[in-house]
Amino acid sequence: MLKEGGEANALASGAMGLGKKGSFANWLKAQDLTATGKSSDEVWNETGWFQHPIDKGWRMEIPDTGAKFNFDKFMDVTDQAKIWQPFNDYAAGKAKFLAGKLKEKGIEVKPANSARGLTLEDYNNALMKEAMKGDYKWAGQVQSEATEKFGRMGPGPKMPTLDQVIDHSELFKIYPELRKVQVGRENNPLYRGSYNEETNRLALKPAAEYGDPGSGPLSTGLHEIQHGIQSIEDFEPGANPGAVSQNFIGQMEEFFNKSTPAQLSDDDFLKAMMEFETDPRSMGYRRTIGETEARNVQNRLRLLQRGFTPRDLELKNPLGTMDVPANAQYRLNELLTGFEEQ
Repeated sequence: MLKEGGEANALASGAMGLGKKGSFANWLKAQDLTATGKSSDEVWNETGWFQHPIDKGWRMEIPDTGAKFNFDKFMDVTDQAKIWQPFNDYAAGKAKFLAGKLKEKGIEVKPANSARGLTLEDYNNALMKEAMKGDYKWAGQVQSEATEKFGRMGPGPKMPTLDQVIDHSELFKIYPELRKVQVGRENNPLYRGSYNEETNRLALKPAAEYGDPGSGPLSTGLHEIQHGIQSIEDFEPGANPGAVSQNFIGQMEEFFNKSTPAQLSDDDFLKAMMEFETDPRSMGYRRTIGETEARNVQNRLRLLQRGFTPRDLELKNPLGTMDVPANAQYRLNELLTGFEEQ
């Protein structure tokens, strides 16, 4: 994991990551060494800080040495009945309560969908109809009693949180706000994982869907966690093929010489998306700072899995393990204004 430098951040977090490195004093020292002409590798080896040459942000590393993926907890994500059980219990209890009140008043409720049977929505609609007929005082009283007894909305899906799915004490010590990020199942066939800042949710494919289930979910999870850190730190964000240009749909249409995606079948559109994602013209998103940074987290985890010691990794400047050279990366907004092949 990579963390940004800055007086407030460094002072708040103190010494982080690589032993005594990563401290506020070392961040200041890194800037002084850079000003005297020291190379990025020299600065990294002395201070544990490096500066990205494009966005000029200073970063340090939170080692993923002891990170562990908890398969048992993540399996909850694939059990839809278990995830929705709290809401189903709420809905069944509230429906039974409303059914009793409506029956007392001699009101017959019919299901909107006979195959599905009576649901909470049917009882709520029946109550609303009574209010619209003029008996709003009675309907309002029943609804108030139901709300007091069961709550207004009921619980959402019971998903595991990030600190249950991934063991990473150093990460959560520095970023406690990541602990309660919900972890759900990734349903987009194009992605192994995703992070949504607005819903505070991280999604992953089930372990069995990875070529290497022993390390795949952890690697993808750390990639998506880095996007969460980017959001917290106001780093350059992640991207996806659709972000490479405001004219993405037009590019797809030109590339495939087909009608617009809206006129394609679901299967044809999915195939087009998969082909377009691997085409050189859509690969610009992989060269964004945010995506390269998140993949670099995976690259460095892979080095550990292949036998690097923590000390070996500590001596390797993150700029040197990026799969796209730092000077060849883009800011996302450069792509949003129109993608040009380079």
